[in-house]
Amino acid sequence: MKKTSLSENAHLSIELIIQFILLHFNAFEFVSFFSMKRGNLSTGKTNSIPFKCTQRGFFDPMEIDIAEEVCDLVTVNGILCFSAYCIRCDSLMLPEDVLQKISKAE
Repeated sequence: MKKTSLSENAHLSIELIIQFILLHFNAFEFVSFFSMKRGNLSTGKTNSIPFKCTQRGFFDPMEIDIAEEVCDLVTVNGILCFSAYCIRCDSLMLPEDVLQKISKAE
């Protein structure tokens, strides 16, 4: 039996973990989960905007820096906010807090 080095074992372990994750998540959920910033633990503030699909309710957090570059600023029921498009169904995505304010107003 061939002896494997520690780096080879680590590489194999990482490969198995990635295969397991890819079996249980689709690729976009995997990237979203691991790229989402957790925020400042001392203040509780997050560095992302939680977008929600207006058609299917798909949740997609986006970093504020990225949203400022790629999203449009729109006014929805008198509220100025960023808007994006859902990668799953191409519907409008709005920040979750804006959708909550709209639903309370109706």
